[in-house]
Amino acid sequence: GLGVERNIGLSLTTYEKLEYAARQSGDDDTNPLPDFFTNPIKGISSFQDRLCIFTENEVVLSGTANSFNFFRSTVRDLLDSDPIKVSPSQADNESIVHLAPYQTGLVVVTNRKQLLIYGDGGALSHKTLTVTQAAASETDLYAKPVAIQNSLYCAYAASYGGGLYEFYPESASAFTARDVSQQVPGFLPEGPRALQGSAKHNMLFWLDDGLGVNSSYRDQETLYVYSWDVGGADKRQSAWTSWRFNETNEADATQPATHRDYEIHNIVCLGDRLYMLVQSAGMVVLDYIDLDIDFVEDKLDYVRRDDF
Repeated sequence: GLGVERNIGLSLTTYEKLEYAARQSGDDDTNPLPDFFTNPIKGISSFQDRLCIFTENEVVLSGTANSFNFFRSTVRDLLDSDPIKVSPSQADNESIVHLAPYQTGLVVVTNRKQLLIYGDGGALSHKTLTVTQAAASETDLYAKPVAIQNSLYCAYAASYGGGLYEFYPESASAFTARDVSQQVPGFLPEGPRALQGSAKHNMLFWLDDGLGVNSSYRDQETLYVYSWDVGGADKRQSAWTSWRFNETNEADATQPATHRDYEIHNIVCLGDRLYMLVQSAGMVVLDYIDLDIDFVEDKLDYVRRDDF
């Protein structure tokens, strides 16, 4: 089966109150507060040496190489390095639910639209800022999209469970949407808790929370894996599989969560490893899978490889 290594080492992180840079010029009219000062933060990202914070109404990018400055340095001129605030009218009053860096831009995801924020010529500034609607597909509100190679992957919900869209470039400002799960209706449960991907291995990992349509408690012990040969418009061959952990556990689905001895709470791909935050035997531990390892299955006298 799959080789899993467990990391039981401990590391300590210190959390401190964040201090934003003070406003040096102007007032609430000429140099206003960013929206997240008064409305809940929906998510955080980074792009071109800027910290990106977004609410349901606005995307705010910090000053270049100045992650905690969200005010203009002068109100007499707009500098290329000044913070950027974007309230995209293309959202048509839909709330912003996700923000994902993608190649030379940022993809803004609402429930029914995918917008692209990018700089004409590459670098993003007030002078080069462009916002366009790149696609219009209804996607899942909870799982953050994941960019792998030249494609962006977003989950969606259907009457039979879950599904996955691949968005790949049609032009510099538009996506083509392809349903890469249409060949396996009912295979995926609704509403993944997390999506992660490995560009090196051409793999996407889907972790469910066991709560949606076509879900069960066993989905908290399972990763759904999508793999392919070449991404984007040239994709020729792909496959869905599932990796089930704790296979010997046949606990009844009616048992409380405290009686189940293996639950995957989150996943993240870093380098050649897929890390899993797992609750097991009354502890929360960090497991990982080395995606580069070749392995020999029981009763097989050859090495199995997950490529094409």
